[in-house]
Amino acid sequence: MNLEQEKGSAENMSALEEKVDTLLRYCVADSAQLRRRYQLELLALLGAHARNEMASQIDGILLDLGIPDHLLGYGYLRSAISKVVHDPELAHCVTGALYPAVARQFGTTGQLVERAIRHAVESGWSRCQESMRQRYFGCKIRPGKQKPTNAEFIARVANIIRN
Repeated sequence: MNLEQEKGSAENMSALEEKVDTLLRYCVADSAQLRRRYQLELLALLGAHARNEMASQIDGILLDLGIPDHLLGYGYLRSAISKVVHDPELAHCVTGALYPAVARQFGTTGQLVERAIRHAVESGWSRCQESMRQRYFGCKIRPGKQKPTNAEFIARVANIIRN
């Protein structure tokens, strides 16, 4: 086991120990108020784990699809996909709701978010291997076909994460 693996393992163990400790405190709490407090702590810890897991899945898919992580649009895509995973209706109103929500998060405008995402998708599409396109977009994508729109791309990746 190398140093990075040991560090990751120690971090995972620490997070697990924190969850177990909170669960034990919940179980032995002698009042409803304390139990509720520990329950909320445990839910927060589990929620953070789920968010980290989803972010890792999104990162893996974006990198598989050839999107360089140094692009500004990469971060915007991550955020947009995450928002659509939680609220699928946002995929139907990207210009009116999704881009402005991402823009507020990053302190920019919806137009800049749209352009940066389009650039990231174009960059990834030109770099991505055909086998990866097939894997994630299936038979909907024909060899030589144009790249998907931003909305199609975001909705497809969000559906993959959700399922």
